[in-house]
Amino acid sequence: MHAVFLMLMQTNAAMCLSRLDIFSVLIAALCHDIDHPGHTNAFEVNSMSELAIRHNDDAVLERHHAHTTFQLLLREPEAALFASLPASDLKQVRKNILEGILATDMSKHVRMCEVLVGKINKGVSSRTWPDAMLSRSVAPFMRGF
Repeated sequence: MHAVFLMLMQTNAAMCLSRLDIFSVLIAALCHDIDHPGHTNAFEVNSMSELAIRHNDDAVLERHHAHTTFQLLLREPEAALFASLPASDLKQVRKNILEGILATDMSKHVRMCEVLVGKINKGVSSRTWPDAMLSRSVAPFMRGF
């Protein structure tokens, strides 16, 4: 979470995100390893653990972390973090957090970095990450990927 906070504060990345996006990415960063059992996805799948069976051998731990996050944040009164959000905002925040946590699956990480670096190198623009912002804000963090 601290690394994400630093990227938001020390780069132009936050300028490309809405307040809901920033809120979402910070929650996803905080919860991306919640209730981690200390094993890898491969171990869970190969041992046919309860988690692997529940999540059909796909991004087992990431799906567990996402499930645990929302069990806590939506079901526990003490953690009513979303209580004041309108339904449409909650839907977007949930989508963002799920995408953020599921994106931490290391089997998909290298490909995601390649796509991002490709966009930086080719100058491909998108509505979310204008080229100039992307190259100034994220490129320094992507060296070595």
